[in-house]
Order: sequence, then structure tokens, then C-alpha cells
Amino acid sequence: MEEHVRVSVTTRSIYDGGEDLLVFTGSGLLKRTADGWRLRYSAKGEDGSPSASDIELCGHRAAVRNITGGYTLQLDPTQQTLAQIPTAAGTLHMTVMTEQLIWALEGEASGDINMHYKLLAQQQILSDLHVSIHLINK
Repeated sequence: MEEHVRVSVTTRSIYDGGEDLLVFTGSGLLKRTADGWRLRYSAKGEDGSPSASDIELCGHRAAVRNITGGYTLQLDPTQQTLAQIPTAAGTLHMTVMTEQLIWALEGEASGDINMHYKLLAQQQILSDLHVSIHLINK
């Protein structure tokens, strides 16, 4: 059964020379699956910029498909994974190092998903990301 939810996403990206804090709000569908949870949402930033993702949570892992950016990250705290991120200059081949992946979604289609991961290229950290998603039943 799918539940309609309001979504609030806060993303903090720390990189060499700075930090960005972005806040997005929108709506989505939360569904209990045989192995975990699936959240599909679309949201807008404070500046009107769009964000859409499809997140599958299973066991201790997550597959985070960034619909807006056209890439998928496999988050797994037990091992590093690889990602290909398209850019205007070509495809970036990144290593994804998951520091933390926690979710609490029991109950009336409300809860939280917290992800902390680093994106590396050639063993150098390009971004240290902290993503918090808060869900409230509509």
C-alpha cells in the first residue's frame, strides 16, 4: 500500500573551500516493500530549483536514483561502491563511501531517512554530503 507524504529534504554538502545548505519541500509516495521501503518524491528548493528522487531502502543498503540528475548512487556502509554521474563536461566516475544510513519509517507514513556519504574521484573527496529527509503523512 502506498501512502502520500509531505517531504522535507535538507542537504548539506561540504567541499574543499565551502559548504552548501539546500532545503527542498514537496510530496511523494512511500511504499512498504517485501524487503524494506520505497520513497518516490519531487520537491522544489527555496530558489525554485527542482529535485526528484526514487529511494529504495533494503537491509542496510539504499539505492538512491536522482531523477533530476540522471544517476543512481548505491549506498552501503559495509563497502565502497561506484557511480557514474553525467555532467556537461562528460561522465564523472566516482567512488561512494557511505558513512551512515539510518531510517525510521514505522507508523503512519511518517518518519526520517538520514544519509551521510562522501563522493570521491581518484581517492580525493570531492563532497561530503549529509542528507536528511523528513516525511509527514498527508
